[in-house]
Amino acid sequence: MPVPRKKHPGPVRTTAHVTITLEQLEELVRSYNPGVETTPLADAYAFAAEAHAGQMRKSGELFVTHPLEVAGILAELHLDTASITAAATASRNAWSSTRCPSGVVT
Repeated sequence: MPVPRKKHPGPVRTTAHVTITLEQLEELVRSYNPGVETTPLADAYAFAAEAHAGQMRKSGELFVTHPLEVAGILAELHLDTASITAAATASRNAWSSTRCPSGVVT
């Protein structure tokens, strides 16, 4: 059964810059995979933003910046959607120090 799609939270702002937006990530993936289904990208982006909401690095940067930027780098390298979504959601903190219950991502 499909999971209801949440509205993504928009760009993640940091003290230094705006990280990759969902729209930029989708556009980048479509540039080399025009028929790609982008729902998994949107779901991963929303999950990462929600799982790391309010978490900051010692530098003052939002924690979610790193996993989303890694997802963007993988898209620049033309990796598949599964690898990109894994990068966005595969932060140790998303599973160990957030409100995310185990078994949420399948």
